[in-house]
Amino acid sequence: MPELVAPAARTRAFGIFYTGTIAASAAAPPVLGLLADTLGVPNTMTAIAAGALLTIPLAVVLNPMLPRHR
Repeated sequence: MPELVAPAARTRAFGIFYTGTIAASAAAPPVLGLLADTLGVPNTMTAIAAGALLTIPLAVVLNPMLPRHR
C-alpha cells in the first residue's frame, strides 16, 4: 500500500486501511451468521468463495510487476 499513497498521506492511509480491516473482521461473523440463517450454510459458503474469487482480477489489475498494455 505505501506505493499507492503519497509519503505525506501514508499515516492517514494506514489508519484508514487498518480501521477498515478491523471493522470488517468484527462485522463478518454476525453478517455471515445471518446470511447462513437466511440462505443456508452451503449457499453462504458458495457466496464466500465467490467473494474470494472476485479478488483475483483486482490483484491482477493492481499488481505493479505485470506489464501494462497501452
